[in-house]
Amino acid sequence: MTGAFRHSLTLQVTAMFVLIVALATAGLGAYLYHAFVGEITRRDDNQLLGKLRQIQILLGRPWPAPRSARTW
Repeated sequence: MTGAFRHSLTLQVTAMFVLIVALATAGLGAYLYHAFVGEITRRDDNQLLGKLRQIQILLGRPWPAPRSARTW
C-alpha cells in the first residue's frame, strides 16, 4: 500500500467507529431538540390559552375552549 492509506487496520476501524458514533449522536441530538421544541411550543400555547381564558372570565365574558386546546 502506498500514499495516505498506509494506516493500520486498527486506526481505520477506530476512525470508522468514531464517525459512526458521532453521526448517531448528532442524529439523536437533532431528534431530541425537535421533540423538545415541539413540546415547549405546545405547552406555551396551552398556557397562553389558559391565561386568556382567565382574563375573559375576569371580564365577565367566558368563552369555550377551542377544539385544538381540548386534550381528549
